[in-house]
Amino acid sequence: MSDTVLNPEESGAAATPARPAVRPRRGHTPSIGEGSGAALPPASDPDASWRERLAAVEARAAELERDLAEARVALDRAAAETREREERSTRVDLDVAVDAALAAAGVVDAETVRALLGTALETGADLANLLGDLRRRKPFLFRSPARPATAAQAPARPEAAPTTLPDLARDAQRRGDRPSLLRYLRARRER
Repeated sequence: MSDTVLNPEESGAAATPARPAVRPRRGHTPSIGEGSGAALPPASDPDASWRERLAAVEARAAELERDLAEARVALDRAAAETREREERSTRVDLDVAVDAALAAAGVVDAETVRALLGTALETGADLANLLGDLRRRKPFLFRSPARPATAAQAPARPEAAPTTLPDLARDAQRRGDRPSLLRYLRARRER
């Protein structure tokens, strides 16, 4: 037999050199995958059952390694999600604490104050000092402290409400407001 196919029309392929057969060395038993088309050892070979078990164990080990890799990926993903949730929770807690401090300081426009304080809030700077500094620089952002009312500013004492029907009629006519008129009409209906 020749190494090259001479007539390509007969074989349907181009002229290519044939692959030489690999012959085992003397005293050497070919293993699986060695040579071209090396056959499995005969079934009567006692090592065959060990080889089958070894192949099954190696397959199981490969499967377990894949499962371990998938579990590690899932663990890393869960750890990242946990970190993200903790960061979100910390931001929410900080926002609640800042809102409470702004309300206690009497801030008129909390969004503007937050914008002015900017990243100083996130760095954990002392909020009381920041608000005190901002109050000195921009007092219009804060409510002015309530001043005690003086006698000149105190509201007038309400007059004693009229109780008789003619007094209620005169009061409704003099004031001309709806509550006075309704008091008069209610008293007239009750009598």
